[in-house]
Amino acid sequence: MDQWNNFYKGLCGNKKALEGNIIGQHKFIIHVMNYVHEGDRVLEVGSGTGVLGCAFAEAGIEVISIDNDKDVLKMAEINCKVMGADIKFQEGDAFGLDFPDDSFAVAWSHGLVEHFPDEDIHRMLREQLRVARIVVVGVPLKGYSERSYGNERWLTESEWSDILKDYIIIGRETYQDGQMFIASLVKDPKEDYQRQGDSGPRVEENKVLVEPIKYSQPFKMALERGWELLRKLGLECFIDQGTLLGAVREGNFLDGDNDVDLGLFLPDGDAAELCGYLQRNGFGLEWYLTFGGHKSAQLAMLYGEIRVDFHCYERDYDLGQVWHYSYVPLRTVAKNVFPARLFERMEPIELAGHEYMAPSPVKEYLALRYGTWEIPKKDWDYMREPPCVVEVHDHLVERC
Repeated sequence: MDQWNNFYKGLCGNKKALEGNIIGQHKFIIHVMNYVHEGDRVLEVGSGTGVLGCAFAEAGIEVISIDNDKDVLKMAEINCKVMGADIKFQEGDAFGLDFPDDSFAVAWSHGLVEHFPDEDIHRMLREQLRVARIVVVGVPLKGYSERSYGNERWLTESEWSDILKDYIIIGRETYQDGQMFIASLVKDPKEDYQRQGDSGPRVEENKVLVEPIKYSQPFKMALERGWELLRKLGLECFIDQGTLLGAVREGNFLDGDNDVDLGLFLPDGDAAELCGYLQRNGFGLEWYLTFGGHKSAQLAMLYGEIRVDFHCYERDYDLGQVWHYSYVPLRTVAKNVFPARLFERMEPIELAGHEYMAPSPVKEYLALRYGTWEIPKKDWDYMREPPCVVEVHDHLVERC
């Protein structure tokens, strides 16, 4: 146990490291979140840093986290206070859970079972299936880049599937470039265990019984970090596109939107320098584009597994215009033009408990960006339909 204590001491109370933990395990949290509805109760077996349950606590879910190490539990409690989450931590035995049958909607373990032989794994899973409707297991795969404790079993996805072959598996996936594996298990095949992501909220006679949980914590962290870095540089910046639309229309991040959008003005037009600065401060580069010698550029950066698009705008005071080029796959580029007055005096917009700035009047900007933005649309061609698009090019991308 001392080795685990030493491992977690390096993370205890370190907010940036804890945020990195959440961001890095974003896919795992999303996988579990797909089985959770408002009013549910969930169990974490093996507390670790204690912060994987923060997203559930933030959404109003009751989270209980157990571990057999009192020192680990104390550090987990400190971490959750730092993150502002309310999670109940208690000492417990993974081989003999002190809860009645069917006490939880979901029980999960992450980075736990790979430390045990098959027989012990089955004992733990049987206990979790006793107390929870669904059990989610997350393990590192062979080739994982970090050995945390030293006794991990580095198995392939196929080998883990073989260990779990006697269970009813309703979902499985890999993430972190194939280094992590998730499997969801159930005990009763007669019940409906469709994931929210596939089926939406459960309904009966056209009446919604429970609404899906909106999970935004990693997006919030990525947005706050990108905003913080731009402001440190003294750049004029604002939340943009889908992120702004969600803030105004939904009061949250948009469901199904897989990135964060920030707009900015670069006085010297040196997007390459901005890219390097972001990379030195925790962002990875997915791609970087400039457009036909213009100052306008688009930087697609990764904060953990969350993509943040930095849209660099140009401004022409003589023409009274602001514009930028946007890019989608197949090398299609659209020029988006707006009146410069929308950017002269930004207005504050609140999103996820933080105040940002946005073009003003914001509703006029959204109308130019999306047309009838108040109503969600399917099959929206945002390269050609928006009123702000004045040109579409197929071969304007200069480098990436």
